[in-house]
Amino acid sequence: MAVARSTRPPGLPRHLPSLTGVRFLACLVVFAAHALDAPRLFADPELQRFFGEMASTGTVAVTLFFLLSGFVMTWTARPGEPARRFWRRRLVRVVPNHVLCLAAAAVLVAACGVGAQLSVEDGPWHPGAVLANLFLVHVWVPSGDFIVAANPVTWSMACEVLFYLLFPVLIRWVRAIPRARLGAWTLAMVAAAASVPCVAQWLLPAPAPVPGMPQISLEQYWLAYVFPVSRLPEFLIGMLLARLIAEGWRPPRLRHVAALPFVTILLTLQMPAVFTFGPLSAGPVALVVAALAHRDLLGRGRWLSSDWMVAAGERTYACYLSHYVVIMYVTQLVAGPGAAYATPVALGYVLLMAALTLAATWALYRFVERPAMERWARPRRPAAGAAVPAPAAEPASSTAAQSR
Repeated sequence: MAVARSTRPPGLPRHLPSLTGVRFLACLVVFAAHALDAPRLFADPELQRFFGEMASTGTVAVTLFFLLSGFVMTWTARPGEPARRFWRRRLVRVVPNHVLCLAAAAVLVAACGVGAQLSVEDGPWHPGAVLANLFLVHVWVPSGDFIVAANPVTWSMACEVLFYLLFPVLIRWVRAIPRARLGAWTLAMVAAAASVPCVAQWLLPAPAPVPGMPQISLEQYWLAYVFPVSRLPEFLIGMLLARLIAEGWRPPRLRHVAALPFVTILLTLQMPAVFTFGPLSAGPVALVVAALAHRDLLGRGRWLSSDWMVAAGERTYACYLSHYVVIMYVTQLVAGPGAAYATPVALGYVLLMAALTLAATWALYRFVERPAMERWARPRRPAAGAAVPAPAAEPASSTAAQSR
């Protein structure tokens, strides 16, 4: 199985830097949502409740990550590339950082027990759950012990693994859709994403009342938020957007759609808890991604496409995987599990988490992720004297591909 042809017409740039830069903002939102809410360090109950409500911004950031994955993979797909080569690149990118962060998290959880997971809902530590996490299959069953095993944020990487496995098939389907039907298929995927929390709310068991806890059952949370099949429509929206932009669709300007994801957050706060976790923001986020891509094609990327934003965006995978592990370590070994502090002290601990996360991100990218990609992501050189096939033609404006 191989990629038959490129989605991107000749003459369009291969690299859309704003889509890399915006990943840094999304990762920053995820870090803030976890660091300000998960450890519950703030003694001020109103302030802590506010941070808990604002943690829903992290769910929108994850939707952005999924859409970007679909868009970028489709936009940068290499003509004629065998599926096994694509899978190898993904494997080399994902596994080294994942294994190291999982090992660091597992050591802490094994040593400290339940408290290392920061939440009163978390169950006991099970080595089998950590093993399932290692192979990124831990979110295929609605088990709390498995979903939060060791490094809880890897649930999204388990979703990405499904996307990677299906991509060589999905890209053929997306390219085969007639141009006139692309818009309809995109709207259908937006509707599919929006229907996920509705199904979870109305068809799955209602949550048992727990004082002070969100009114959402484990089964509802699993289906609406972490089940890989439920998140597939968001990836497909990104793929379809890449085709629409390549076909010349002009999305609304960024200033007209940038606020829509935040409006969605405010709306979901007034709805049952399951809608906070479900991907209701897929449509608004899709418009933002399309607007950013179109700005880059017009050469108007501005600060999101600056060198420092792109460099930060390229390091978001290392940051995403390591940040929760850092939060766990600071909570367990420095701040103290279950402790609450005055606002200045609590903010000091959050800043410590940020500094250590930056250090972990730098180390993982510099000494693990980048060397692994340079060593194993590219095809092996042919032996001396072997014939070298001519590479597929690329436009002169093409630059290095961005990928997640």
